[in-house]
Amino acid sequence: LALLGRPYSALSEGPQVPKLTLVDAEFNFGTVTQGTNVQHAFAIRNDGTAPLAIRRVQPSCGCTVSVADKTTLEPGQESAVQAVFDTSGFHGQKVIPIRLYTNDPRASSAELTLRGVVRQDVELTPPRLSFGAVPKGSSQTKSAEVWVDSKSTLQILDVSTRSDAISIKTENISAPGRSGKKIEVTLKDNIPVGSFRTLVAIKTNSPTNGVVNI
Repeated sequence: LALLGRPYSALSEGPQVPKLTLVDAEFNFGTVTQGTNVQHAFAIRNDGTAPLAIRRVQPSCGCTVSVADKTTLEPGQESAVQAVFDTSGFHGQKVIPIRLYTNDPRASSAELTLRGVVRQDVELTPPRLSFGAVPKGSSQTKSAEVWVDSKSTLQILDVSTRSDAISIKTENISAPGRSGKKIEVTLKDNIPVGSFRTLVAIKTNSPTNGVVNI
């Protein structure tokens, strides 16, 4: 049977088209220390009947580098999109989208996602101490904690202040997976009336947080 000179079987098969399948569209990297390079290979596949062209891979920010192993996938062929997220300068919950552009007519673009938590290599809790309104001639003490990962080579080298209006006392502390110092800051009773601010400097050997200030 033929119609307009074309075999019936060819008509029934329909047009040859590529089909992008994201084998894994999302990677949860869990919790990592700031400065870690998170790496993942997102698997993709062409489930269509024509070659799939990877036209562009675009991360959402300059902190991530992404590249496709292959720019063309034949029908049935599987490949990967390599992604590297540099966590330097980031902390907290992070979601990094990566946009993939193809010649799939039903999915000209698709999204890959890196997500997880970046923990600062030097953690300070709380980052500031507020004494509120203190009566003249009285003294108050508040404390903060500074932590580093016990598995790393980071060290807390020194805790100091340039102010004569406060005194500092430190104590070594530890918790599962980390170690640090408890820092007690005491206002001296001879501070003049008025607003008072100062800094306590915590020196470390961190390449990203060499000095952390309370």
